[in-house]
Amino acid sequence: MNFFTAIKTVFGKYADFKGVASRPEYWWWWFFTVIAAVALGSTSGTTEDPNTVVSGLAGAFSLGTFIPTFAVTWRRYHDVGLSGKWLLLTYILPVVLLLVAVVMAFPVIAQEMEMSGSVSAEVLPQLIGIALVPILGGLAIWIFNFVVTLRGSKSAAEGNKYAV
Repeated sequence: MNFFTAIKTVFGKYADFKGVASRPEYWWWWFFTVIAAVALGSTSGTTEDPNTVVSGLAGAFSLGTFIPTFAVTWRRYHDVGLSGKWLLLTYILPVVLLLVAVVMAFPVIAQEMEMSGSVSAEVLPQLIGIALVPILGGLAIWIFNFVVTLRGSKSAAEGNKYAV
């Protein structure tokens, strides 16, 4: 599959979560969205700049490609023999870890504010340690997703129930 065929296929299956997406289809789509986002982002200006229309185009592009990106990744998971539901982990777990970090940091900050009226540098290492929870969790999820999308296709003969 070449670049243009992959883009056409993904847009053709805009919100199709059934079936599989080959490795080239997924990675050509990924390449297309990154290049387009960088091109649109590099022409964007500030809010005082007349290029805000281009910023709007970059936002519209991001919103317009969210569903097909999610769908092609879901199908890519199917291609390697995993349920697309594993992809939800990449969206849910970072939010949960962030909430855990906030809940963990709140008592530390509240105690420090009660004692001294401000947050001192002495609790900074503890707060950094707490902040590492969602950061490392997000990194682990990113690595998991990267490894899954790099894996080769798994055929129906190999036990892939999603393969045709």
